Amino acid sequence: MRTMTKLKVRREWEHCHEREIESLSVAGKSGEVVMCDRRDRIILFAPDGKPVWNKTTDFTPVKVRITEDGTSIFTLSYDGYLIKLNRAGEILWDIWVTKDTNTIAIKSKGQSAVVTSHKGRFHVISSGGKRGRIVHTPEPVAHARISVRTGSLFCASPFGWVGHYNNRFDPLGEFHLRMPITEVEVSERGKKIFIPAREDGLNVVELESLSMTTYKPGFSVSKVAVCDKGDTILATGMEGELALMNMSGKILWQTKTEHSWFLCDMTSDGKRFIAVSEKGVLACYSIGEVGDKSDKNRSDGDFDYLEI
Repeated sequence: MRTMTKLKVRREWEHCHEREIESLSVAGKSGEVVMCDRRDRIILFAPDGKPVWNKTTDFTPVKVRITEDGTSIFTLSYDGYLIKLNRAGEILWDIWVTKDTNTIAIKSKGQSAVVTSHKGRFHVISSGGKRGRIVHTPEPVAHARISVRTGSLFCASPFGWVGHYNNRFDPLGEFHLRMPITEVEVSERGKKIFIPAREDGLNVVELESLSMTTYKPGFSVSKVAVCDKGDTILATGMEGELALMNMSGKILWQTKTEHSWFLCDMTSDGKRFIAVSEKGVLACYSIGEVGDKSDKNRSDGDFDYLEI
């Protein structure tokens, strides 16, 4: 857990897209950012915000995921295709999965991808584009995440069901949270899951003890992101709120912006995060401690501060 008394957060760069952004993913280790809209555009940004490429597609992308090292990008299309691209934006392969796709999750190095279905199943696709097993679930799957370290999979329905699967996608257990689920985030080792609870705040579920704790940052939480160790949590709000918390739910930094945030992601080390607004604004922020070396050539006006 971090013991810092003051955080500084600086907006490093911003991109204004001409239409709403549908999906976002950050390469946890290398820091590249990939986004897509729900029409025909995928953009890959370098960590400094400069576009690596801006690609117009002949399909409608609905979800994008990038590997931890930024070398591979997996895209799910509206008509049920899974497409893999390299860092240069070249299509390596595509495979039709099913017409009732919902979302995707990938292992950290892209060893395999999971394509979920709202009909109660998920499909496993290998890194080479080969179809693997189909696993049936008791409820429709709307959300899916794979832990970075263990490769275990968490699937969730909109109605409160969460399924836990090992790295071979065999079932380990299931949970019924009796609450709507709008998103699921998972810690590095898959020991905690993080679920935005709107007006109720943020729910953190400890899988070993099967206990749930609710953190209340003081606003309606729309999305959440965590660093690999889980000691820094980002919560965003639909009325412009941004908040950083530690694993005890203590607010480390908080501000309110002019944007309505509905997507977010964070690098593995917890030093940078990306937030996306409803109107297509993508903003990158860096996180540091007040007084470190990067602070020397910047004025206090560059940062938002919160005393703890």
